[in-house]
Amino acid sequence: MIYIQKEKEPDSLTVYKKTKHAYFDGCNKDDIRDNLLREQGCLCAYCMRKINKSNMKIEHWKPEYGLSDYDRLDYHNMLGVCARYNEGQKGSEDTCDTHKGNKNITVDPRDKRTINKIKYRSKSGEIYSDDTEQSTGR
Repeated sequence: MIYIQKEKEPDSLTVYKKTKHAYFDGCNKDDIRDNLLREQGCLCAYCMRKINKSNMKIEHWKPEYGLSDYDRLDYHNMLGVCARYNEGQKGSEDTCDTHKGNKNITVDPRDKRTINKIKYRSKSGEIYSDDTEQSTGR
């Protein structure tokens, strides 16, 4: 996972959010995708696969479930992720857009502190964080 420095939201989103009854599915998602691709260097926010406008999804880091329509339009909460490479697969074969679902995750690609906690074990390929290591005593 890479650190993502969030930039200013697209002007079209700023304008759209001021309209009455604005909701996520009514906004200009092409502008949002362009911004996310630029911010992330055309890499998925979670797995770092190469993405483009045709194979990405706009992901809400804080799950959409329970968010108001206005909060779903918070650009700071949006990330570009790979979408449906393994459509129809289940569980561990899901791609980033479906595997996370409505779960909260603790590593936030917008927060350098959480990114810096990610560690890798070269022999096993295990990914863990400083917090995990401390709690399991490894």
